[in-house]
Amino acid sequence: MRRIAWTHYAAPQTFYGLAGVCWKPLALLALALTLAGMWVGALLASLLALNRLFEADHRDGTLEQMLLSGTPLTLLVVAKIAAHWVLC
Repeated sequence: MRRIAWTHYAAPQTFYGLAGVCWKPLALLALALTLAGMWVGALLASLLALNRLFEADHRDGTLEQMLLSGTPLTLLVVAKIAAHWVLC
C-alpha cells in the first residue's frame, strides 16, 4: 500500500483557508462580496480533490465501463461530483 503525505489530503482545506485570508480585508467593503469570494474559494478548493475522486475508478476499470455504457459522459461526471458534494 502506498503511503500518501498528509498534504495530499490537506491541500483543499489549505487553499480554502488561504482564500479566506485573502478575502478578509474586503469584509469592510461589502459582506456580499466576501461571501461570494468564500464560495468561489470553496469551489476552487473542490477542484483540487477531483483528481482523487476519479483515481480509484481509473485504477479498477470502472471509468472505462462508464465510458462504454453509452450514457453521456457529462451526465456521469456531474452525477458523481454531485454525489460527492452531498455525501462528503
